[in-house]
Amino acid sequence: MADERCRITVVGERRSVDLAVPAHTPIVEYAPMLADICGQADSDAMPAAWSLAPAGGAPFEPGQSLGDVGVLDGETLYLQDVLQGEWDGPVAAEIAEQVAELDDDGIEWNARTRAYTTLVLGLLIAMAGGGTLAAGAYDVPAFGGELFATGLAFAALARVAEAKAWPVPRGLRLALAMAACPFLAFAALAWPLPGAESLAAATGGASVGAFAAYLAAPAITTLVLQLICGLVMVPAVALAALGADRTESAAVVAVAAFFLLGALPRIAAQAAAVPPGPAQMDDVEVTVRRIQRLLIFLNAVCCLAVAGCLVVLSGSDDWFALGLVLCLSLALLCRANSSRLRAVVATVLAGATTGLTALTLRASGHVLGPHGHLTAAHVPGWSAPLATLAAGFLVMWWGLLLCFRSSLQSADFAERWNWPGPVGGFLGALSVPLAAGVFGVFDVLMKAGGRM
Repeated sequence: MADERCRITVVGERRSVDLAVPAHTPIVEYAPMLADICGQADSDAMPAAWSLAPAGGAPFEPGQSLGDVGVLDGETLYLQDVLQGEWDGPVAAEIAEQVAELDDDGIEWNARTRAYTTLVLGLLIAMAGGGTLAAGAYDVPAFGGELFATGLAFAALARVAEAKAWPVPRGLRLALAMAACPFLAFAALAWPLPGAESLAAATGGASVGAFAAYLAAPAITTLVLQLICGLVMVPAVALAALGADRTESAAVVAVAAFFLLGALPRIAAQAAAVPPGPAQMDDVEVTVRRIQRLLIFLNAVCCLAVAGCLVVLSGSDDWFALGLVLCLSLALLCRANSSRLRAVVATVLAGATTGLTALTLRASGHVLGPHGHLTAAHVPGWSAPLATLAAGFLVMWWGLLLCFRSSLQSADFAERWNWPGPVGGFLGALSVPLAAGVFGVFDVLMKAGGRM
């Protein structure tokens, strides 16, 4: 603004214009001219008091100049009426009517919704029966064949419903198709196999069912289901071949799920970019929302798997298992800093908190208890719950401090710590040798070195 003029873009209701205005002249002196150029509608009964406003911000005071408010060359401003809404009358509403509107979610309970609900209930009851047959020790291999045929029948039913345009919504058709996944897993569990082999067979059956579901109803949901089952089958087969026990299996699954968390944004973007149908095209905004929903769902699944495995590992008396719980919990805390989606951050923090809490409550008995590794410490059993309670109060106090801090400055903190990323990567890499230690690899190496 060396020539005392400010070059801006003014956007109105009908058109926009690029022009230069005096930088130190009050906005009120040339705002009516800008309103005429942009074709703004005005009323003789209630004349408008035009001013300029930044995108998403409040309008400037008409008596101020652009130089006073710090507007620079090239900015885009919007015409706004500073008196808009000033002459609106009071709005009265009955509280009872508003409560009734809250109780109405816009979906009427009619014959159609009753039919959909009945179909879903029947599907859930059938899955409960199939799971009971698979989990029960009936030693009847014929149940495996029946459950396998039932799963394929669900997929075929979904395919026929889509091909014949049955009056069944797409969501229910997808549910029918995806029912093949658990039923084929139930079919594998119904056969009398050893524990590790039964787990591998169940994951293999689930993968076949997910593939059948994708063939019956091609969609992003069935594609992601097939991807998840395929990823789970690889460690399940490896664990079955190694004859891993419960703690060793939890170590492998926890490390694999943690590393999968880092690849989820790319996986979600690739999966959600596939259009849901050959005749349906989505715009960019819809695609972005689909990616976000898919990313949140996959993060929740992975964090749930990690949290469950950390709880299992925390009950072990092996030092490597306890170190793996601490390492992955801290790595999850560092990874929470890498996302801006609140749901993703919440699930990652929940997984980390679950691991640290389980480590404090369960591992203390193995380490500091009367039969623990450090029996000389003589720590009472109530020390772990008391320490957890104190840690909870400390975290709450920190949260209160952050609440006061956010009230004194912008809630959207622009600064982000840079150190959690490298630290989380280091802890993730450290979890691999710790998981190997759970399998006793280092004990074998030490014994082999002692014989040399």
